[in-house]
Amino acid sequence: MVPLGWMCTFGCIHEGRRTVCLAMDGEERHCEAQGWRVTVRKARMSGEEERVRLHASLDTPSLPEMVFGGSTVELRHVHTGLALRFCASDALCDVHDVDVPKVRAAERWMETHRDDPHAVLAQSYDWTYTTSYRGTLVQPTRPGPSQTWRWRPTPRRIDRTELLRRDPIRFYDELVLYESELDDHGASQLAVKLRVMPRCAYVLLRHWLRVDGVLVRMRDTRTYVDLANDRSNEVVALREHTRHEASALQLQDMGMSIDGKAFRNAEATAQALEAASPASVVLLEAEELVAGAADA
Repeated sequence: MVPLGWMCTFGCIHEGRRTVCLAMDGEERHCEAQGWRVTVRKARMSGEEERVRLHASLDTPSLPEMVFGGSTVELRHVHTGLALRFCASDALCDVHDVDVPKVRAAERWMETHRDDPHAVLAQSYDWTYTTSYRGTLVQPTRPGPSQTWRWRPTPRRIDRTELLRRDPIRFYDELVLYESELDDHGASQLAVKLRVMPRCAYVLLRHWLRVDGVLVRMRDTRTYVDLANDRSNEVVALREHTRHEASALQLQDMGMSIDGKAFRNAEATAQALEAASPASVVLLEAEELVAGAADA
């Protein structure tokens, strides 16, 4: 039986090796697969008190209208204690004033936030909430000899044939970490999808941005955990990070309109930009998870 957490006080449903826990502030689901424990927690949208704490801890001029601060996805390797985690607070820490659209919409947004106590920071803050976040690597905390894990560049790629296999999906979920309508100037959303199959676990972390009449942007991080080997004490994980971006003018040259149905949501935007590849590809990076001595 899958061990239960504190949330199970409010009631649990056991489905084989999967556990669904219902709590007053959300739902928590667990799954175990080949030495990995997968946990998905879906929480309600953060209230005012939680937003104030998050705002103070991040020291930012503004937060997206919808933040799901209690929602997380975590894959924890039981033998080592290593964990791969995806959460809103860490993602918002990686929002930087890089490649911020310089448009009238941004000027109007700044004007509406003049009275914010963080007005000075607002001058350089990314009002689109574009994040460079790729996930949180949680180091083992067990006593005794340990290793330090890190992601390093690799020429290896995720084996797409494994993802296209008709294997049963043992566990699936998706959740939004934060979302904003950018004061009616577009949309910005960070979401995560997870599926666990007999041979692998796969996580898609996606930031989608549409600034109406200006540009569309997609940042995807795909994390692949190999479950096919028989050694549950080993960690084999890869991730790929891609960025797609196109201005309204570039889309027009491709015969597409930024205000059309092709960019109404993240899924439609992904299909449209991938169809336009390689013209819209800005970056492609691949990394593998490796371990070394803790004092290295």
